[in-house]
Amino acid sequence: MRGIGEDELDRFWPVVFGAFGQEPTAERTSDEADLAEVERLLVVVDRNRFVGTAGAYSFHMTVPGGGSVPVAGVTSVSVLPTHRRRGALTAMMRQQLADVAARGEPIAVLTASEASIYGRFGYGLSARINKVVIDTAGGLPLVAPPAAGGSLRLVGPDEVRAVVAPLHDAVRATRAGELSRSAVWWDVHLRDREEWRDGASNELVVVHERDGVVDGALSYRVKPASENGVARYEVKLRDVITADPEVEAELLTYAAEIDLTTTMTTFARPVDDPLPYRLVDSRRYRVDRILDHLYVRVLDVRTALTARTYEAPGSLVLDIDDPFLPAAGGRYRLEVADDGSATCERIDGGDGEAELRLDAAALGTLYLGDVAPSRLARAG
Repeated sequence: MRGIGEDELDRFWPVVFGAFGQEPTAERTSDEADLAEVERLLVVVDRNRFVGTAGAYSFHMTVPGGGSVPVAGVTSVSVLPTHRRRGALTAMMRQQLADVAARGEPIAVLTASEASIYGRFGYGLSARINKVVIDTAGGLPLVAPPAAGGSLRLVGPDEVRAVVAPLHDAVRATRAGELSRSAVWWDVHLRDREEWRDGASNELVVVHERDGVVDGALSYRVKPASENGVARYEVKLRDVITADPEVEAELLTYAAEIDLTTTMTTFARPVDDPLPYRLVDSRRYRVDRILDHLYVRVLDVRTALTARTYEAPGSLVLDIDDPFLPAAGGRYRLEVADDGSATCERIDGGDGEAELRLDAAALGTLYLGDVAPSRLARAG
């Protein structure tokens, strides 16, 4: 196992794509090469052949309370079918987490192609999203019309980069689990490849503006469909970016009223979405699936627990069992002040009886606040 150089990327991508049964086209490898942080890539080599890969992106993640911490976004994890179950993945995960800790990143995160893989490495499901289907035939009647004021206008790629990118960076501070997006991320995203469209249009972006200031943006595609010769197009939402619920309602109303469309779908509505309660007919809003989204792996307990805030003051002694990285576990005392800020210290040696015992994966699951500890306890 070793790192790689820029001149070895052409050997790296065929393994990543091949392990997932995909073809490394020129467009795909170009996009991935632009996004890659080569110094964070690992390979497993067998007789001069790359047979396993792993990498990471550098992000900042919003935590409860609106703070932001540096995190490693795990990516490109693969092992060729010919080399599975020989310990390659475990070795890469151990080396990668050591590298993440050495960089001073207290947390690693990932989205999993297979949900059952990463628990044994200390990752816990920490944030979920909803796949939603909304019936928009005849519009989207709301209990109260949006009170956003302002106006809407469509924008092109240059303006997306100029106004939507900084808007996203500001808005992400309002929701725990959101990740930063680099300039390179936006560059690649705006290429809007044909293979990303699934038969739908190019990506369209509409912004909401008040007094010359953009305070909301919505990106979407329109996918043609018909039934008995009658148009029943689908609006496929991607991003709805705003911190103002009235602006969000305005943007969603716009999307629901696009001509010839009868359905709005998205994979990215939050699990605490207020929209169903704003609809005159809540049955128009159907959760097709609750999806596992962000998995969190805490490496530096002190830094991670003090980066976020808490709802109530008090003291708690935690015993954290970390079988994969024992040095990251141990006993900690968390002290929360009246304003929700916290201090945390390691107290190995029996100083204070543990009031909460949990493993590293459970700590990752609890970190962003999506689930209560009592619920995990009931789940065993």
